[in-house]
Amino acid sequence: MATKSGCCSIPNGKVYIGIYAGLLQAAIAAGTYYPQLGLLQNDDAGVVDKCDIKFKLNEKKLPNSNSRAGGVACSAYWVDDCTVTMNIRCGKASNIALALLGRNNFIASGAVTNEDKVVVKNVTNTVQAPGSTFVPLNRIPDWSVLPVVTNIAGSTTYVLGTDYTLGESGLLIPPGSTIASATAPYTTSTVKVSYTALDTLRTDGLVYTPQEVSILCDGFDRASGAQLQTHIYRAQGMADGMPVITDDFINLSCTFSMLADSRIPLNAASPTSQYFHQLRG
Repeated sequence: MATKSGCCSIPNGKVYIGIYAGLLQAAIAAGTYYPQLGLLQNDDAGVVDKCDIKFKLNEKKLPNSNSRAGGVACSAYWVDDCTVTMNIRCGKASNIALALLGRNNFIASGAVTNEDKVVVKNVTNTVQAPGSTFVPLNRIPDWSVLPVVTNIAGSTTYVLGTDYTLGESGLLIPPGSTIASATAPYTTSTVKVSYTALDTLRTDGLVYTPQEVSILCDGFDRASGAQLQTHIYRAQGMADGMPVITDDFINLSCTFSMLADSRIPLNAASPTSQYFHQLRG
């Protein structure tokens, strides 16, 4: 069947990102058409509203000094840099770890008993009334089950609404609370908190250097209806940051440098890219 070849094109599709180290495959002899590379240990990146391949072209010109009018005698061009830019709009765990050069650790829901916390209450002053002190918990709490907050000895149970209130991920201690305030050097716990935790995902950021990845777009053309595939064999990069507070959907803006995949043999007679290919149906 002939491929669809309309001149109008709106490429869309899903992006899968895999670790390049997981793509090991036996080298083949030069002159042989290189088979489709596997994409191992990959994950669907979710909604991606931009994935662009961009080239930076370098140009060298030789002025024509033999001509009175000047001009150019020779010019040479080559690709100096090739990048892949993406807007990842899905805040799933694998995307966040990729963006933050981080590591994920998942802990299943369950009871947390006697989590020690150091409370240092805000000091009353004459300029402005002090606010509540936030005490973060180690896990994300399920507030449908009320917590139990006691002193270290367990002899006093503090009252919700008087001694503390609930934040999204911890406790708020008002200045007038009967919870004792720790003293310098603020290393001694003053309360124990027992609560029910939700499934909790912790991502530690800036743990690794940018990983080498393989990127594949399993796509389609909204205009022509064609099926598309773009496979970038080897790339390295990261996101330029991650929003913590935003009034829009999350956007992890990523830039990757495209690198040559040396497993693919150079073959002048039948050139095969060491960088990427695209299939159109």
